[in-house]
Amino acid sequence: MYFEIEGSSVRLAGTMHRVPKGRPLAHWVNDAISWARVIYLEHDKWESDRCRYAPPGSQLPAQRLPNSWPRIERKYLFDRFRVEYLSRLRPFSAASDVLDPVLTDEGVELVAIARSKEAQPPGGRLEYLETAAQSYALADGVSDAIWDDAVSWALDNLASSKQVLETSYSAWVAGDFEEVDRISTLHSRNRFPPIKNALITARNNLWLPIIRELVQSASEPTLVLVGAAHLGGLDGLVSQLALCGLNLTVAARQ
Repeated sequence: MYFEIEGSSVRLAGTMHRVPKGRPLAHWVNDAISWARVIYLEHDKWESDRCRYAPPGSQLPAQRLPNSWPRIERKYLFDRFRVEYLSRLRPFSAASDVLDPVLTDEGVELVAIARSKEAQPPGGRLEYLETAAQSYALADGVSDAIWDDAVSWALDNLASSKQVLETSYSAWVAGDFEEVDRISTLHSRNRFPPIKNALITARNNLWLPIIRELVQSASEPTLVLVGAAHLGGLDGLVSQLALCGLNLTVAARQ
């Protein structure tokens, strides 16, 4: 999942934001991050964490999620702190936060962030493909009815987060980005086409011109790190960059 873009100083890699507890990162991660002088992440992690909460003055989940919110209240009947926390989230965030918790370690992005702060040798400079606000605006564009269905599906499939994490990790380590796309489409909230369009396709379309411009202009070793689910499928970045006439080959280890 680590590609050179022929004729440029740009490489593209598919990451996992978090990995199963105790599992190693893919073999190429440290090589890729050490190679890069500029590293593009999707968006700023800390900004993203803040954006998980619903904007002030927005409708309450009880109004936005009329079918699934009563189920949340029943599920956490004896945990009012949990209910209060969930009531402050956007539907996008609630759809994942009701799933059973899974023990994880930090993924690739945190390694890149840590390296960027090192002085000897200096780490790669961080840039971003989007703002977190742009990403959440796309998610907010999905209708409340679809998010209501997605939260209900999550409540019916509470253990799906563990299955998705384990199977996606195995495919990621093996470099099978098409399998990651298949898992994401079948076994996560991306199984709802409007959600996949907002979270994957629309964001790929937002990033594609930026990556193409980097291919033309980047003079330093530049690494673009995106979630592995953004690579596969007809609307994935690998296919879309190929349609733009760019040749991607698996990057050799240093």
